[in-house]
Amino acid sequence: MPKGTAGQPVTLSARASLTPEETIEVLALKRVCDAHDGLDLKISWGDPTSATDKVFLARAGSTLVGFVSLDCDAPE
Repeated sequence: MPKGTAGQPVTLSARASLTPEETIEVLALKRVCDAHDGLDLKISWGDPTSATDKVFLARAGSTLVGFVSLDCDAPE
């Protein structure tokens, strides 16, 4: 868990896309993960016109500690 978040409960939120502020936070988290694990993670940013939640944020207090996005098509 990132420094300063030990013992804090993790809350999850879901939405169709990220706000500009959340995008900055996700990019910062991506840089930390990429550097730590030697990766170049690909990120799907969601679709602001979608009625479906496709991005999920995990926070410990106000600190972003996780992010996942669903990049999928509707069933045919």
